[in-house]
Order: sequence, then structure tokens, then C-alpha cells
Amino acid sequence: MVWASFSLYSCSDLVVMQRDIDAPRGGYTARSYIAVLDEILPQIYEEGYTIFQQDNAPIHTAHLTQEWFERHGIEVIRWPPYSPDLNPIEHLWHHLKILLQQHYNHLFDLPKGSQRLKDEMAKALKECWPQISNVIRYNCAASMVDRVKAVIKARGWYTPY
Repeated sequence: MVWASFSLYSCSDLVVMQRDIDAPRGGYTARSYIAVLDEILPQIYEEGYTIFQQDNAPIHTAHLTQEWFERHGIEVIRWPPYSPDLNPIEHLWHHLKILLQQHYNHLFDLPKGSQRLKDEMAKALKECWPQISNVIRYNCAASMVDRVKAVIKARGWYTPY
């Protein structure tokens, strides 16, 4: 699992998240998400200028995560429950996958779940993320006005995005 953020004017580094060893199945939890926020968000968040956006993934909506944002005075946009496609970063993930296929196609031939695949994929993702053009990033961020209008029109249900 990876994390990154972007705005009209900037882009964070891409972070390969660490699994939470205390989680029942060793997966990702609010604790592993908060570790990323602690590391990256202070570098990119501009108080009074930015409203932080994330979707309704359980690690995003956990009480621990909500408390973290409140403690740091970061406003988080309320997210409609039926609009995961609204998140503009989903379009950037699409472009990231295209870059992976173009430049690291050999990764798709490695054994699934192998440590080599995980290591090489992490490196490739970090190298491809900054290659997504600024025009694409800007257009994704700038499209939020139209995306929000579409959600309002659909009363929180599915949108063309």
C-alpha cells in the first residue's frame, strides 16, 4: 500500500506504507496511516490554506485518525459514502500504473507475493510517481469544483468521475 498527496501547486513524495505488526492480520491500520501523516504531512500542509482530502477507507475514518487531525488542527473534507470515484488521486494512480507498465513491465512477470517483487515494486513506484506530469496533477486537482458539483447533483450517489 502506498500513500501520496498532491494539490494544485505541489506534490508529496510517495510513501510505501509499513504494515502494523500489532494488527490482527499484520495489515494496515490507523496507526500505520498516522505514522505516514506524522512523517509527511507537516512538510506539505499549509495551515489556513488547505483542506485535507481523503476517502472513507477505514484507516482514514478511524477515531484514532480523526483525533490526530483534530489535535493538529487540520480540517478534513467530509466525504460522501458512495463516491470513492470522486477522489482525484485515483486518476493519478491510473497514470502511475501506466508508467509502471511502460518502464517496469518485467515486474509483472515476477512471482506474486515474493520479496523481490515487493522491493522492486516499491522502488519503481517511487521513481514513477514524480514522472506524472504537472499538467495531469493540476487538472486532477482543478477538477474538484466540477466533481463536488456532480456529487451534489447526484445527492451523494455515483458520479461520472
